[in-house]
Amino acid sequence: MSISSREEYAPPTGVHVAIWMDHRSARIFHVQSDRAGVETIAAPRKGEHQSHPPGAGEPRQRPVDAKRFFEAVRTALNGPEPIFLLGPSSAKFDFLRHVKIHDKGIEARIVCVATVDHPTNPQLVAQARRYFRLKPAHFVK
Repeated sequence: MSISSREEYAPPTGVHVAIWMDHRSARIFHVQSDRAGVETIAAPRKGEHQSHPPGAGEPRQRPVDAKRFFEAVRTALNGPEPIFLLGPSSAKFDFLRHVKIHDKGIEARIVCVATVDHPTNPQLVAQARRYFRLKPAHFVK
């Protein structure tokens, strides 16, 4: 997998993207030096598309549900901006594998992958601004 460095990628728009994701949702932040916006994409609930669970215990998520979730996230990333990918679990790596197969353009735009717990939206925006070296500003929902 190739990961571009920040110096190699210069976005023409001045917008940077930070994605925090786990297996339940993805929060996509479009961060600029003076403002930030967030879009949330929910993953299908486990077992949502199944008529009965596969064996004992809770229903498991089907691979088609994860693919549908990753496709929704991928579709939301339609610009040329560099991407900072964060999250607490393996979902970020599963998404990275998905775009490696289905969208090399997005894979090339992912400039950093980091493991973080469950920060608030303002904390994520601040972390993205630190990474992309943008001056601090207020958070806009």
